[in-house]
Amino acid sequence: MEQNKKMLDTFSESLWSAVVEKATVHADGKITFTLLDGTEIEA
Repeated sequence: MEQNKKMLDTFSESLWSAVVEKATVHADGKITFTLLDGTEIEA
């Protein structure tokens, strides 16, 4: 599959909904994004 190298310059609610299951805000202020495939990303 060919990768698209364009950067998004605006928020896309439809893209967010298609990829992100939830965002968890922890007591220390860190955020964990859980994607629909189970991948977790800490920010």
